[in-house]
Amino acid sequence: MTLIPKTTAVRDEAYRRYLHEHPCRRCGAMPCQAAHLGHSTTSRKPGDDLCVSLCPRCHSEMDTAMEGKERWWVTQVVIPEERERYHIWKGGI
Repeated sequence: MTLIPKTTAVRDEAYRRYLHEHPCRRCGAMPCQAAHLGHSTTSRKPGDDLCVSLCPRCHSEMDTAMEGKERWWVTQVVIPEERERYHIWKGGI
């Protein structure tokens, strides 16, 4: 039996506050929330390196309707870009 190592999710309150200052990644509206994207296999919230600026309406829609084109957009476009954006913001770590 191979055990899967437990990973610690990135938690960064400063980055979440930074995301509040930017327009919605989906529609451009303000104000925004730091929305966690993706899901965890352990039912825990994903790390803050997988956060994106979303207005409350888009945040609600993404949480309830992650299907088809939206799922592709999030997994193939947004998640890689946001993870990279976080690492750049953090100073290239």
